[in-house]
Amino acid sequence: MTFGATAQFKSLNLAQTKESLLEEARNHQLPLANKSNGAKSANATIDILSNDGLTVTATITPNADCNSYYAVVLEPGFVEYIASYIGVSEAMVVTVYGQPFTGAQTVTLDGAIPNNRINTVYVCAIGATDSTVVSTEFTSNYIGGTGTADIVTTVSNVTNYSADLDFSINDQTSYYYYTIGEQSAFVDYGITTDADVVDYLISQDGRIYEALTGTVGSEDDPLTTGTEYVVYAFAFNRNEVLGTYTPGVHFIPGQGVVNGINDVEALSSSSVYPNPTKNNVNIASKANIERVEMFNMMGQKVSENSVNSMVTSVNVSNLNAGTYVLKVYTNAGVFAKKIVVE
Repeated sequence: MTFGATAQFKSLNLAQTKESLLEEARNHQLPLANKSNGAKSANATIDILSNDGLTVTATITPNADCNSYYAVVLEPGFVEYIASYIGVSEAMVVTVYGQPFTGAQTVTLDGAIPNNRINTVYVCAIGATDSTVVSTEFTSNYIGGTGTADIVTTVSNVTNYSADLDFSINDQTSYYYYTIGEQSAFVDYGITTDADVVDYLISQDGRIYEALTGTVGSEDDPLTTGTEYVVYAFAFNRNEVLGTYTPGVHFIPGQGVVNGINDVEALSSSSVYPNPTKNNVNIASKANIERVEMFNMMGQKVSENSVNSMVTSVNVSNLNAGTYVLKVYTNAGVFAKKIVVE
């Protein structure tokens, strides 16, 4: 996939222009009777069987007058809103967003919004002379766990105009937010701490529910060569509790990653011990450690130490008992580790 500047979820596909949606709708040839107010002969029934939060399984049974049908799961009211916004029939909208089927089938549709949200399965039944839209709602199941959510952001293959991104989440993650932008822009808008970034991302309401891999920037829509960009991502569990604070990954088109998870082998071999601890935390790495920071679970920095060695120690005896995030900056990238102070 191609990433935009910020996270987007299904209901925000209105980023397409009205003209492009209209053109796509025109490519779906439906019987002209679909705009009539008379009785419709083509029809179908929808029987919801199960859902796993992100997908729904349903049995769709067309009647004898239905030659084929399209099915899709969307937010309630989405089809009606788009039809009004563009000025086409609801049948047109369902065929643009839906998958085609024929005959009675048990189908699995993706694109549901999880975590106890109301979703709608829309079906457009198409006959020889008319088409009918039917729908039914269901409540989605939760995804993720109640433990600590965690996300790892990897930037690779940085060119003069693009970069590959990968967001990997653990099984406790229910959803996450991400944003990509020029480092200077975050500063200009007063977004200078992890807590600022989290507040900004939550305000954008762009939850992502699955791991993503893709590219930001292209030859037609390039990133700016020589400009520092940063990628932030923060994960939450099913109880909407923020997980581990993940360091922003910095990269410069034309140069590469300058402060991120890049040298996976060097970082994965790093060790932090003892944990839990009362007095000191020891850090050993195959990469040169440049700086060590510690944050409380509110995202506030409680200590910072400059280092120029592959081995260092941080005194935590002055900290209150609790959980902290240790952020270690090396010449191979950055890694974070949750530390318990007793």
